[in-house]
Order: sequence, then structure tokens, then C-alpha cells
Amino acid sequence: MRKRLEEWTKQGIVEHWGYSTNVAETMAKSHIAMRPSLSKGLPKPLIRAAACGRTVITTDLLGCTDTISPYVTGLLLPANTAVVLAERAFTIENVIQSHLMIYGGMRNTE
Repeated sequence: MRKRLEEWTKQGIVEHWGYSTNVAETMAKSHIAMRPSLSKGLPKPLIRAAACGRTVITTDLLGCTDTISPYVTGLLLPANTAVVLAERAFTIENVIQSHLMIYGGMRNTE
């Protein structure tokens, strides 16, 4: 996965900024929020992302499913599929659907 990310970064497909502790700055620069989770629990970063108006892509696990409604506030994909998760980020071709998910996520966090 790391090699693929490096390739996509070199090709200009994605911007990878690395680790950051400045959530506000990172959210301001982003268009989507992707959090591949392998554990159950309420993912606060996903709630923040939705509240900031970002389309959320995450794994189909308890906690994430409590936060994200598929195709309404984001996308849920099977766990342990990092490559599928990353590739899905590039297949949000339907801009209207993406905007609906952004609106749904913001409305859901009010």
C-alpha cells in the first residue's frame, strides 16, 4: 500500500501530507476524510470530518456504521481492504452524490 501511495503522490493523483497534529489545518486542505479502522468504537475523527463538510470513507465496523450512513453521509467498505478503500476514494465520480454525502454528514452532526 505504501508503494502505491508513493506512486499516486508522484503522479499527482493524491496529495499526501504525512502525519499531522493540526486537525483544523488538515481538514481545511482536504476534500475527503478516509479512516480505515480495524477496531470497534466511536470514531471521533469521522464525526469531525462530517461536521466540516468532508465526504467520509471508512470501514464497515461497529462505531463507523453508527456514524456513517452509506451513500448518505459517506461510504462504508469491508475491513482489511486498504487498497479497495484507497481506490474507492478515486471513484467518487458522481459529484452530486458526493455533495449529498457532505450535506448529510453535516446535517447528521448538528
